[in-house]
Amino acid sequence: MNLLGWMRAPEESLAQWDEYVALAAAVRANGLTRTLVCGMGGSSLVANVLAETFGARDLHVLDSTNPQAVEAAGTGAELARTLFVVSSKSGNTVETLAFCHYFAARARPEQFIAITETGSPLDRIARARGFRAVIPHPTDVGGRYSALTTVGMVPAAVGEIDGRTLLERARRTDIAAAKILGVNIAAMAKSGVDKLRLTPPPRLGALAYWAFRSADLVLCVSPDLTARWRAAQLPAERVRLAPNGVDTTRFRPADADERLALRRALGWPETQPIVLFVGFFSRDKRPDLLFRAWRRLGAGGVQPRLAFLGAKNTGYYEIDESIARQIQREAADLGRAHDLMTIEPTHDVAQYLRAADVFVLPSVREAHPLALLEAMACGLPCVATRLPGATDALIEDGWNGRLFPADDEAALTEALREVFADQGAARSMGARARETVSARYDIRRTADDWLSAYQQVLCAQ
Repeated sequence: MNLLGWMRAPEESLAQWDEYVALAAAVRANGLTRTLVCGMGGSSLVANVLAETFGARDLHVLDSTNPQAVEAAGTGAELARTLFVVSSKSGNTVETLAFCHYFAARARPEQFIAITETGSPLDRIARARGFRAVIPHPTDVGGRYSALTTVGMVPAAVGEIDGRTLLERARRTDIAAAKILGVNIAAMAKSGVDKLRLTPPPRLGALAYWAFRSADLVLCVSPDLTARWRAAQLPAERVRLAPNGVDTTRFRPADADERLALRRALGWPETQPIVLFVGFFSRDKRPDLLFRAWRRLGAGGVQPRLAFLGAKNTGYYEIDESIARQIQREAADLGRAHDLMTIEPTHDVAQYLRAADVFVLPSVREAHPLALLEAMACGLPCVATRLPGATDALIEDGWNGRLFPADDEAALTEALREVFADQGAARSMGARARETVSARYDIRRTADDWLSAYQQVLCAQ
C-alpha cells in the first residue's frame, strides 16, 4: 500500500472542514464544552501541540495509562460535559481501547467520537455502543503523519482552533523550496552535522514549553542551560547537569616526534606556530574576530599561521559564505595569504588539534563547546570568549586557559600575545587543561552520568 496519503491531507481535510465545524457546533449545543482526546503516539500528539500552541484550554489529551493520569483526566461534573475523541488508526491499540472502555462505563454514548480505520476493533466497538460519530482514519496515512488529517482537524474544530487557516497555509507550501531544504539537511547530515534548530515565532514558544514540561528528565550540558531551566520555573526535579564528554585516548597531547610527523603529513610548516579555529564560518562563531586579532598580532611582530577548520559554504543555516571570502581577500591584501589555511570539515579533528600550538574559541554563543574540550584534552593552551555558565565552567582564566570578553578584539590579541611570549606558561596551562578534562569530562565518566539518567527514567516507568 502507498502510505504517502499525507501529501494530500491539506486538500482532503479542507473539503471536510465544514463537516468538522458542524459536528463541533452540535457537540457544544449539547453542553459538551470540554474535549478529551484519548490515544497514543501520533494519534494524540497533534492535539496536544494544538492545545498548547493556540491556548485551547478545554482541549485535553490522555496518552498515559498511569492511574493518576487517568483519574486526573476527568471526574464528576467534568465528565458530564466532556466529549471523548478516541483515536487509533489500527483500532486495536491496547491502551486506547482501555481508555475507551473505562470512560464508556462512566459517560453516555453520545459523548464519544471514534477516529479509526473502517472495520477495525475500535470501529466495531463504536458502532455497537452507538457513539455520536465514527470518522474514518485514512488508510494510506501512518499515525505519525496524520496531523493534518481528521486525527488533528477534528480536535482542532471542537477546540475552536482555526484549522481552515492551518490547512490553507499548508497548501501554499513551496514544494520546490521544501525539497531544497530537505537536500541541504541531508547534505549536512552526511557531513557530520547532526542537529537541526528551528526558530519559531514567539507564540509557538508554548510548544517548546510543553515539550520541556512533558519530559521525565531533561539533561543539560552546561550550568548555563541548567540555570535557564530554573529561571523558566520549570520543575527543578526534572533537570540534571550532564556535560559533554571527550575520548581522552583519542584526543591526547602529541610528543615532539608525533607532532613533527603530523605536521609533515598535513603539509604544515615544521616550526612556525599555528593558531587553530574549529567551527562553522558563522556570525556567532566569530572567525572574523579571530582573523582581526591575528592581523594585529602580526603587526606587533608575532606571525603565526592561522588555520580555520570547518564548513564555510552555504548548506547549514548558520553559515555565512561572505565571512570566508572577506578573510581570504584581506589576508591577500596584507600579503599573508600563505599564512592563512582553510580546512574542509573532517571527522579526524584530533590530528589537527595535536599538530597545532594554540586553540581559539571566539564564539559569542555556546552551550558546552565540544571543540574546546577536545583542544583542552590535547593539552593545547586555549583562548576562549568568557561565556557565563559555559566556557567559564571549563576554564579558570590564567590557570588552565585564557578567557576574554565577548567581541573584545584587543583583549583577544593581548591574550594570544601573552601565550606566545611565555611558552613555558603556555605549556603549563595546556597540561592543566588536559588534567581538567581527564578529571571531569572523560567520556567514560560522562557516559556513566547519561546511563544513570536513562536508568532513573526507565525504572520510574
